[in-house]
Amino acid sequence: MTDRAALQQKVPRTFWRHVAAMVDILGEGEQILDVTTAGEAGRGLPQVASIVALTNRRVIFVRGLPLRKLSVADIPLAEVSRCEYSEGGMFAPPGLKKVVTISSTRSGTWKFTVYKRGPDFAEGILRSVRAVQDRRPPHRPPAPDLATQLQRLAELHRSGGLSDEEFAAAKAKLIH
Repeated sequence: MTDRAALQQKVPRTFWRHVAAMVDILGEGEQILDVTTAGEAGRGLPQVASIVALTNRRVIFVRGLPLRKLSVADIPLAEVSRCEYSEGGMFAPPGLKKVVTISSTRSGTWKFTVYKRGPDFAEGILRSVRAVQDRRPPHRPPAPDLATQLQRLAELHRSGGLSDEEFAAAKAKLIH
């Protein structure tokens, strides 16, 4: 869904510059999966026009006033450690204001307010993060060094767990 015209249909005209900026920074093979308008959480009503997009590689946040410079920030999906949403706010009617919080291992915590699609947008981010993490090779602890392996082998031999022939074969396999 990286077609600029298709994306612009999903957001009000005020955000079309934001969409254009977002499409311009996409890497090769990167696709926008979802997009929503947003404000900055904890600062009352949004004072700047903001848009958040979920791509197959990262979450992108573009903010700025019309006819002014836009600022762009992003969190790679591989760095997302937590994503959740909460409803309400100090002056928001129940069910209207939804705050999405994304924590990153490198970029800290982002909070932004979405006025319509908080739960499903947060869930989309979580699904994408899980998909990226599932593609990572599982973490394997490093193999013990040769000296440690030889010590363990000798202990097994001394305790009678290995015969002289088995010990010699296993030792030769480790060394070569």
